[in-house]
Amino acid sequence: MGGTFDAVAKKGAMRSLMSGLTPNTAYYAIAFGIKKHKANTVYNTTPLQKLAFTTPGFEVTDNCTFSIATENIQAMLFDVKVTPSNADTRYYVAIKADSETTGKTAEQIADEQIVFEDGFSINWATSKQIHTGTQTLNSRTDIGATNLKPETDYTIYVFGMDTKGYRTTAVSTAKVRTSEVKKSDMTISFEGVTAGDEADSQDFFKRNYYVNFTPVPTKNDEYYFVGLVSATDYEFETAFGSDEEFMSSVISAAGENIMLNCFLGKPSAPLKGQLDYKGNALKPGTKYYIIAFGYQGKATTPLFKQEVTTTGEAETGGNGGWGF
Repeated sequence: MGGTFDAVAKKGAMRSLMSGLTPNTAYYAIAFGIKKHKANTVYNTTPLQKLAFTTPGFEVTDNCTFSIATENIQAMLFDVKVTPSNADTRYYVAIKADSETTGKTAEQIADEQIVFEDGFSINWATSKQIHTGTQTLNSRTDIGATNLKPETDYTIYVFGMDTKGYRTTAVSTAKVRTSEVKKSDMTISFEGVTAGDEADSQDFFKRNYYVNFTPVPTKNDEYYFVGLVSATDYEFETAFGSDEEFMSSVISAAGENIMLNCFLGKPSAPLKGQLDYKGNALKPGTKYYIIAFGYQGKATTPLFKQEVTTTGEAETGGNGGWGF
């Protein structure tokens, strides 16, 4: 619940609608007196009062079932073909790692996913995550599973939803295991490379430097990573190593956030790079490389790079890098 004191504190009889509860689950409704003390302190004035209740169990209102097949299985991507027995049934698809759902039923996982989406204020009537008819859905672009890992077991969950956010069908499931990481023959080039600078929105006397560009991969169904690295940093990293070791270093530095800089296909608009891969702002008058490589848990292609120099006068000392 949470909120300010005036928003949380109530007086007199009241009725409250609580959302996000799951079916056939025991809860307590609780209440106790509170009093505000100074600006940031609240203390209780009465003992805790509670009322136990259990939400009703789920009842199927739509007998639609779903046939689920997987296609184009890769290390971090796959397609899901869903065929409903009733083409008019609205349905939702989720993907969960088996290691995260041990001991839970498919129904529990579906109901928890509904609560999760409600937490982000999904509009069940208009959301693009709701489908009808036979569909082939990409795990990332259509279902939103952005952090799948290689050689990992997953379960696909499909269930009907009405426009108000209530499940209408039983839950259909299918198992899938992502593949091992495989080398790719994808190549990546860069279009529209330009450098520029602009006034900082918070400091009129400060300039921010950036590089605009559009990566162009030869394959639209494989992840690739893009960024910027200063020539100085790149040459230092590879002086006694290789591009392969450099890419491994980049992946390690990015950590769990690496998918924020990974793309599928050619972006619909140019990218604007203002930071290096270590999170440092680009420096003026400095030579950088735009870099890109295929990524499926590890690098799957050679490193592709293109030189660009930022605008402005070079500073004495220091160097730069990449980021978005």
